[in-house]
Amino acid sequence: MVDDDIYHNKKRYDNFIVNIDRLSIPLDQKPHKGKVGKYVCKNPVNLQYFSQLAHLFDSRDTSYIRRLRLFGDLKAVVHHTSKDLKDLKREDIDKIMAILFNSYLTEHGKRDLKRNLKTLWKLLFPELDERGRVDEGIIPYPVRHLDTKMERSKEKSRNDKLSYDEVQKLIGFFGNDPCMQAYISIAYESLGRPQEICFTRYKNLELFDNFGKLFILEHGKEGNGLLQIMEISFPYASKWANSHPTKRENDYLFLTVTGKQLNPTWINKKLQKACQRLGINKDVTAYSLKRAGVTHARLRGDSDVEIQHRARWTSTKQIHTYDQSNQEESFKIQLIKKGLIKTDDSRYTHLVPTQKACVICGEIVGVSDKTCPRCYRPLDRDKVRELEKKALDIFDIPEMKKLIKTVHKLEVEIKSLRAK
Repeated sequence: MVDDDIYHNKKRYDNFIVNIDRLSIPLDQKPHKGKVGKYVCKNPVNLQYFSQLAHLFDSRDTSYIRRLRLFGDLKAVVHHTSKDLKDLKREDIDKIMAILFNSYLTEHGKRDLKRNLKTLWKLLFPELDERGRVDEGIIPYPVRHLDTKMERSKEKSRNDKLSYDEVQKLIGFFGNDPCMQAYISIAYESLGRPQEICFTRYKNLELFDNFGKLFILEHGKEGNGLLQIMEISFPYASKWANSHPTKRENDYLFLTVTGKQLNPTWINKKLQKACQRLGINKDVTAYSLKRAGVTHARLRGDSDVEIQHRARWTSTKQIHTYDQSNQEESFKIQLIKKGLIKTDDSRYTHLVPTQKACVICGEIVGVSDKTCPRCYRPLDRDKVRELEKKALDIFDIPEMKKLIKTVHKLEVEIKSLRAK
């Protein structure tokens, strides 16, 4: 059985399974105990499909968050039809989709709805091959026409894009909370997922002279791995490691003020409060730090492969989902690289091209020149030192010493003749 996650989806899933029969009760007849959902199963026959899906999920060991998402979309479908799901045709699916699109406001949500409906129909009403066996490669006809491609023209940007200065302000805001400082800096630099970071334990942290490693040994979406702790997060990680309240190996690394495990809900509340105090009018969450880290890494010039391995992705496709950079920022980086504009930003100083100058006479030379056009000396400092060393070695030759004495003797004789 799958372990519970940081969002406690196992508890939510168990409560849903226990109360499946309540889905057919009209809203005005439901007892108002706890949270009352807005969906009602109009045809009680469709309740069997929830139980059928629950058995399929158990056999496939599907994560609880995935189960709840599929159940949520299935609840929306049975709420808008009085027919048995197996009798729905394409026209019925289209009518349901037209209604649901009014509830799913984002293009990502609409795309995921289409994908989930295809998955649900493949699980509940699979197509058969010529021998009467289930063929998982064929999408059932009623939902086969649903296009899962997202229209880019309708896509809207998130209101959580953080600049580098805003990330620094957030870290500085929690000056009296070393745990939050360590979390923010690690999430931003290592590109770790909130659940992965929150489930790390004190023994998983290894610190060296100027870098560190945070090992992920449980609840890793891509399996076990490590998070990189470098120049940005190292000071805060070491500070929190020294001030950890328990320092017991099996205790969670990130704890709340009450000693409980840090969770994304608590982190989001702290971040939203900090943004209000700092005047950052953005919907910042724990995942905003990861998106900011990916965006700034690409603008800094890190390769996609480096970002992929740092974020522990299986491919570079996820980068386009998290990258929030725009054309103006990319254009600015190109201007800085070519030396057309100047910047005092420490993040981009390494991109500014430096002019080469001769170490002997100071003449400005081209980037491809090997020797100085004025003094004809090599521009490579190692070669200059080598020539200087050879020049000093010449004076140790006996013939050269004898020649120097002769020249010196001649200079004395010439001076004496001029004196007469």
